[in-house]
Amino acid sequence: MRSTINFPVATTLTLLIAGCSGGNETPQTSNTATPSTPTPATENTQVANNNSPIRTDDKGQKWLGDVPFDVYDVFFDDPVAVISNDAAVMVAGNAGTSATGGTATPAAASGMGSGGAGSAPATEPTPVAAGATDWSTLITTDTIQNEVKSIRNELTRIMTSVGSYNRDFASVQILGSTLAGLAQIGHEHSGTLPWKQKAILLRDLAGKVSSGASGVGRDPYDKVLLPFEQIIVILDGGNPSNAPAPDEKASVASSADREWIMRRMQKSIDVLKTSNQNEPAFKSQKEQASAELQFLASMGMLLRAPDYVYADEKIYQDYMKTMSDIGVAARSATDAETFAAFQEQFNKMNQVCTDCHKQYRFE
Repeated sequence: MRSTINFPVATTLTLLIAGCSGGNETPQTSNTATPSTPTPATENTQVANNNSPIRTDDKGQKWLGDVPFDVYDVFFDDPVAVISNDAAVMVAGNAGTSATGGTATPAAASGMGSGGAGSAPATEPTPVAAGATDWSTLITTDTIQNEVKSIRNELTRIMTSVGSYNRDFASVQILGSTLAGLAQIGHEHSGTLPWKQKAILLRDLAGKVSSGASGVGRDPYDKVLLPFEQIIVILDGGNPSNAPAPDEKASVASSADREWIMRRMQKSIDVLKTSNQNEPAFKSQKEQASAELQFLASMGMLLRAPDYVYADEKIYQDYMKTMSDIGVAARSATDAETFAAFQEQFNKMNQVCTDCHKQYRFE
């Protein structure tokens, strides 16, 4: 059992910091009730636009239909008009294409209410099955390949000797799980990657690298060394000898540990913080910020996979989907060099995380 991490709730992306894992977790919820089954309204019901009722339950909570009213009030000036409108809107308030490549669900301001309350989109989100996501709308193959190269270089540096491994074995856990997640995405991505045909094997080996780095010493080093060397062969275009057969049916959660992926996501947030300081910094770091936002958007979607703990809970799905959608919107603002819009999305991202950790604690 990993130790519990204390999560800050200020300006950092608390959802993404250390302490989340892909298995054997115990949720610690806040005192806020999960809104999957709304409390029936008892009185003080008023009708908005003669269509969707705003009602107040016996605890004083306002509801717009079956959704906490304050969920919509976070994002929209006229929440009733939004929920009554059949036009497609982005979660983050941007019209256009959703993170899954289709039309965004109306009024899907998921998981954004006070106290960690989640919303109920018109179509309730479900865990994302393998192959169900258009990853090209979230991350480019160039960004994937650049991240894979960076991971390769870092692992090569660390695995030079037992001594260098001992000094940085915790990074191996993060690097391995991140590579496993990227390999899964690369396998499903519509674009071309040089290792795509061996992506599942790459994922499995990367998972072994991550799980093998359990501590310091010769034994864990040796557990990491073989799959690391086999990964290098794959990335060089070869066929590693004595490699296990790729397991097409294995879950991504078994290789891409959520805790370590979230630690890598925190690095992205730290980069974005510097971009958010002022407009000159924002414009000078445009390319790196865009790449980090692609990474956040894609990993937010990856962590919706059905084999992660809590993926069967609607509110968890809402938080992950919202994170991904905000990443897409922030990237659009970054690519267009619209600083104010980027700041707005970055602030919303922080709010998602604060709300999420009123509902969930991960170990």
